[in-house]
Amino acid sequence: MLFRQLIDARSSTYTYLVADAATREAVLIDPVFELQARDAALVRELGLTLRCTLETHVHADHVTAAWLFRERMGSVIVVSADAGVEGADLLVREGDVIAFGGETLSVLATPGHTGGCISYVTGDRAAAFTKMQAIRDKMNPEIRAVLTAEQQAIFDKNLAEQKARMEQMRQGGGPN
Repeated sequence: MLFRQLIDARSSTYTYLVADAATREAVLIDPVFELQARDAALVRELGLTLRCTLETHVHADHVTAAWLFRERMGSVIVVSADAGVEGADLLVREGDVIAFGGETLSVLATPGHTGGCISYVTGDRAAAFTKMQAIRDKMNPEIRAVLTAEQQAIFDKNLAEQKARMEQMRQGGGPN
């Protein structure tokens, strides 16, 4: 598996490029609109064929470049069926599998940041691509201060559930 982690420092959004090293088929997770040219250049430089763009969530803090990749590289836009959006090519739910070359990513529902948050778990369960943990790791005290006690409790509960599910996946238990 070929893997690259990219970041948009302005929005603190991570974009992940994952590819089958043998077939050169790839997916791009959470591409940022303003950085589409950077990401497309990397896809071309590595000699990859972009099959899909995958969104972990749909929210105002993340303006996706998915539609640009569909227009310019023919990739399929994949979004959670619970995200409440139109225009995606493929709506996925927990347990669905995205295949590219000989690699797979399983969809895991991880609501929290939004009700439609999902994570993608590699076929060997060695890695998971998610928005929720990145938010928690980056959450600064000013943001935490504006959450009500109820919102914080919900956030913490969702995070604990997600961590437990990720650990279950890591140990080979599969989604419930």
